Amino acid sequence: STYGNLPAMMGMSLHSNSLSGTIPPSLGENSAMIGLMLENNMLTGSVPESFSKLGGHIKWLSLARNNLKGSLDSVCNVQTDKARIVTADCAEPDAEVACDCCVFCCHDAEGSCDYHLSILAYGSGCVADGSCAPDGFV
Repeated sequence: STYGNLPAMMGMSLHSNSLSGTIPPSLGENSAMIGLMLENNMLTGSVPESFSKLGGHIKWLSLARNNLKGSLDSVCNVQTDKARIVTADCAEPDAEVACDCCVFCCHDAEGSCDYHLSILAYGSGCVADGSCAPDGFV
C-alpha cells in the first residue's frame, strides 16, 4: 500500500464507501495525519499496531460500524496533550473492539451510529478546549 508514502496527508475521509478487507498498516505511518474517518464500511481484522504512531497527534479517528476486532490500545495508550475524538464498535454487550479512549461507543444492533457529521460539527470546539476528551487525554 502507498498510504505511508503520503507523509503530508493530514486527513482522510472514506466513510460509507463499502470498503472491505483489512486496514493497511501503512496508514499508521503517516506522521501528519490528524483525521481518519473509516466508519460505516465492511473493514475486517484488527486495528494495525502501527496506529500507535498516530496516537500522539490524531484528533479524529472513527472506526465504528465495521467488523473490526481486538483493541485500540495501540492508540489509547499513547499519552498526548492533544484532545482526540475516537469512535469504535466498543458498546456492550458483545463489544467488537476494546477502546478505553473512545468518546463514542457503537454497537451493530443499535440504530444509526454514523457519528461522522457529529464529530465534525462539534469537534472543532471540544477539541480546541479539551472538553470532549476522556479524563487523562486532555
